[in-house]
Amino acid sequence: MKTVKHIAVSLALVWGFTACQQTYKIEGIAEGFTEGDTLLVTTDLDSLLPQAEVIIDKEGYFSYGEHVDTTIIHLLYAKANPEACCYYFSEPGTIRLTLRAEGRSRVGGTSLNDEWQELDDICYDYEQKLEALVARFYDEHMTEDELNQTSEQIKLLDQEKQRWVQDFTQRNAENAIGLFLKK
Repeated sequence: MKTVKHIAVSLALVWGFTACQQTYKIEGIAEGFTEGDTLLVTTDLDSLLPQAEVIIDKEGYFSYGEHVDTTIIHLLYAKANPEACCYYFSEPGTIRLTLRAEGRSRVGGTSLNDEWQELDDICYDYEQKLEALVARFYDEHMTEDELNQTSEQIKLLDQEKQRWVQDFTQRNAENAIGLFLKK
């Protein structure tokens, strides 16, 4: 009878463990890469120690999937050029990635990853607007009034970004994005 109880307890533990695991899959396209190039997956954003390798096929596609027990941020990056990368969250479902050797990569396909891309888009738009305003400071023909107006526009742009980031953080306070942003 003890053996039956041990088996039942063991099965319950295994079931409980697998019930907590989730499966996600990445389906992606790699632009600017060649067949056989290696992509690496990591959750260690400090050392970039890879946990998996993904190979790009002849059409430029790649796929990867795994079981995880928590939703956390991952980084997919090119082995030959870690600057070519894309962050994503490991949530159940199919995550769509476009990894670009040159330019901005994109992520989506699941709710958290769609939300993450929205944050990336807003930050990118802000950076573009800020760069355009800062470039004005190098114009030799700018008057002092124009320089002051540009400074005021930068201040307003920063305030707008702060409001948006606060709203975004509050909206995501209870999910993996919010936890990541709090670090």
